Amino acid sequence: MVVNPATRQWVRLPQPPCAGLEDFADDMCLAFDPTVSPHYEVLLLPKVPHKLGSMTVFTEESEWPPSWYTIRVFSSRTWTWEERVLVRRGEAAGAIADMQSPRAREPEHRYTVYWKGELYVHCQNDSIMRITLSNGEYEVIKPPTSMDEFTEFYIGKSKKGLYCALIYKDRSYRLQVWLLSELRGKMEWGLKIDTSLVPVVAMFSWLSHEENSGPWILHGGNYDGDGKKVIVEDKCEWDFNNGILLEARDGDECDFVSGVLMFM
Repeated sequence: MVVNPATRQWVRLPQPPCAGLEDFADDMCLAFDPTVSPHYEVLLLPKVPHKLGSMTVFTEESEWPPSWYTIRVFSSRTWTWEERVLVRRGEAAGAIADMQSPRAREPEHRYTVYWKGELYVHCQNDSIMRITLSNGEYEVIKPPTSMDEFTEFYIGKSKKGLYCALIYKDRSYRLQVWLLSELRGKMEWGLKIDTSLVPVVAMFSWLSHEENSGPWILHGGNYDGDGKKVIVEDKCEWDFNNGILLEARDGDECDFVSGVLMFM
C-alpha cells in the first residue's frame, strides 16, 4: 500500500509480477515529490540475504550491486508494474560478503530519500545508492566516515539536499550531521554538526525514570523556588512548562544539541 498521511488517503497497489533475482527479497522504495507532480513510482530493490541459496548465480565474492540488473517499478501514471534495467556508473559498494557482515544492515524498511529526480537508497553496508530515474543509471556513494556496530545511520533531506546523521552510541555518545554536495562531478560529504549527546541522554534518563507513572523526579539538578525551572549541573536553567533551555549561568555554555526539546 501507499499511504499519504497529509491527505489521509491510501491505495492498494496491484500485485507485482513474479520476477527479480532468485533468493533475493525486495525492499519497496517510494519516489514521490508533491511539489513537482502528484504521481509517484515504487521501486522493488533486491537486498542480499544472510545466506545465498542454490538458485542464484552470485557468490560471496560477487560485487554488489552488480554492474546492471533488472528491477520492478510501479508507476501511478499507468497503474502498472514494469521491468526496468539499472546500470551502474563507477565502482560497486563492495562484495556480497560485505552485505552479510555483522555491521551490514537489514532494517525492516530501507531508508530512502527522493530529491530532484534522484532516489537515494541506504545500502546494507551503509553506502548510499543514488538512482537517476530518468535514465536508469545509478552510482554508489561511500559513507562519510567509518562506523562500528555501535553507530546508528540515518539519511534525510532538506532544501539543501541529502543529509546523513550518525549517532555514536559508544562511550562518546555523539551526533554528527553530514551534507552531501556535488563538486566538479564528484560527490563529497561536508561535516555540519559534531556535538555531544551526553547532556541530552542524561536529561531524558531522569525525565523518563518514572515512565509517566507519577510526577517527574529530578536527578542531578535543583529546582528553583517556584518549581517551574531546573538548574542542570548548576550551569543551565530549564523551563519545564515550555520545554526551553533558558540561559547559561555564570557565563558557562550549555552543551545541548538544540535549545528546544519536544517530549512525547
